[in-house]
Amino acid sequence: MCWGPYQTFKQLVVVDPRASTKNLDALAEVDHPGFGGALRNGGLAGCRLAPAPRVPPRPAPVLGQHTEEIVREFGFGEFA
Repeated sequence: MCWGPYQTFKQLVVVDPRASTKNLDALAEVDHPGFGGALRNGGLAGCRLAPAPRVPPRPAPVLGQHTEEIVREFGFGEFA
């Protein structure tokens, strides 16, 4: 999707089969909490460095979602 003839964003998502959810190696519908719906997210299409299973795209973390985990990882004790 980074190469080819010029197209508008609407043409990309409506017409171009590479931007279809049928192209599961490249795109997946991901529900984004706080946004209010699902969006097409790009994955790591064709970028497999090991024979590991494909990791599907995930939503962006919400504010503070990983705060406690990071505070503990850096040894600052329990987060209050």
